[in-house]
This record gives sequence, structure tokens and C-alpha cells, in this order.
Amino acid sequence: MITPTELYYSKDHIWIKAEDNRARLATTDYAQTTLDEIVFLDLPEEGNSLTINNSFGDVEFLETTPNLSHHLIK
Repeated sequence: MITPTELYYSKDHIWIKAEDNRARLATTDYAQTTLDEIVFLDLPEEGNSLTINNSFGDVEFLETTPNLSHHLIK
């Protein structure tokens, strides 16, 4: 498996890519194939700042509901 080095990963199979003053968020291939579909997504409004180590939203899959936070691994 190829793991892009510019991505930050959570233990809940969410990845974030920092791009200038924005962040792109998505799920890993593993999450897409095992956790089924996303049924709910709660993210901050555009332009809001995020604080390190604090939750910034929720994503709910049919199988689980990980909390979106800054506990990321590069």
C-alpha cells in the first residue's frame, strides 16, 4: 500500500491534507470499504479557526461515529 507523505492520519481512518490556509479532509480506503457510507457530517463553517487537540466536528458512518480531532499522525 502506498501512503502519501503529505497527509495526516487519525486513528479513525480520517486523513487531512493542509493546503495553504485550508484543509482537505477525507476517509482512507479502508474506511470506505469497511465502515460503509457516511450518513452524517458536521464540520465548522468556512473561515473558522481550529485549535490543536480539540474536536472540530463529527462524521457518522453506518458502522461507527469517530470524533474529528487534531490527534493526527504523519
